[in-house]
Amino acid sequence: MELSVKEKNDLIFDPLVCVRCGYCKSTCPTYLATRDERFSPRGRLILSQKLLEETSNFIEQIAIYNDLDTCSKCLECERVCPLNLRPWFNFIKVKNRTFMGKIETYLAKLLVNSKLFFGFIFSAMWRWKHRKIEENLYWDAISVSDRNAESNTGSDLHDILFFPTCFGYTVFAEERKKFQYLFRRLGVNFKVLSEKFLCCGAPLLLSGDFESFRENSRKFVLKIKKSGANLTDKVNLIVMGGTCSWIIRDFIVPDNFEELKNVEVHEAVDFLISLIDSDVLVVKKNIGKFLLHKPCHNHSQSLEKFLSKLRLDYEVTDFYCCGFGGSLFFKHKKMSDLLGVNTILRKNFDFIVSSSPGCIIQLSKFANVRHAVDLIFTIAQDL
Repeated sequence: MELSVKEKNDLIFDPLVCVRCGYCKSTCPTYLATRDERFSPRGRLILSQKLLEETSNFIEQIAIYNDLDTCSKCLECERVCPLNLRPWFNFIKVKNRTFMGKIETYLAKLLVNSKLFFGFIFSAMWRWKHRKIEENLYWDAISVSDRNAESNTGSDLHDILFFPTCFGYTVFAEERKKFQYLFRRLGVNFKVLSEKFLCCGAPLLLSGDFESFRENSRKFVLKIKKSGANLTDKVNLIVMGGTCSWIIRDFIVPDNFEELKNVEVHEAVDFLISLIDSDVLVVKKNIGKFLLHKPCHNHSQSLEKFLSKLRLDYEVTDFYCCGFGGSLFFKHKKMSDLLGVNTILRKNFDFIVSSSPGCIIQLSKFANVRHAVDLIFTIAQDL
């Protein structure tokens, strides 16, 4: 790897500053699953330094790349680091400087720019059963939080844009339609950000191709500006999935703050249940016991509180990373499956519920999994 002094100083900062305290090991899912130091943030930082100092041969570089590549990007290391380091971000940057990293970047560009390629990749890896939307819902029995559907179009919610994400345009198209249907039945006046395939650029960011990510971000910002939303006032951007919500909220909005300073990002399920008065709901049918899996990038308690008010029989996963994140699902099947098994280990349930498309795809390898919006549909039909 040939690097300028500036590039090397940027990449070597985290490995050199790390005090090797090991706090990150206590929260890293890949380390907890394997107890192997190579798969801990501390261990990967040591490997990053070795790769940057060019003391390894090509075969060793490939091995180090693979070890860095098993990071799930769950962000737990960043949350517990006493020095506020971001080990996961360092791994992304270091990987991108390798030959294997360049290949990953090329594939990331295909995913971001091609609906056909994106849909083919996930459809080929996951058998998807399409479900018809039931139009005869007894939705009148569900009241909006202020008992007045008209108020949802008023000044409190301002402009509302719904972003289905790349999953919503492809393998989760039925869930996207359900969100749109429920929003309309609840009186929400919204616009779909783009009727055509649009990606937030997560694959580009996580591959370390920051220049392409910034270019994609500009396209995303232009879509928002062309939507007709009044950016001088508050704009609610409803995003279908925790990871894309995180990417937009923590990267795209700050990088384009002058234009998007009034944009407030909401995960779609969180936004949906904020409109429903759970106190008036009565679930008439036993839907079974289920396991609620909360995604790494969405720490909101709103869905859990909503389900608790309905007195449904469920428990929450205590192993927070299911094994989909980063490159695990695509390139590291053994590690991915190990995390997936740990997520549902010693749990008794009939099915799993999650709001994350990626988590649903991953956990469907082990059990029956439903999107949270499907569960809300089931409840609506029982009223």
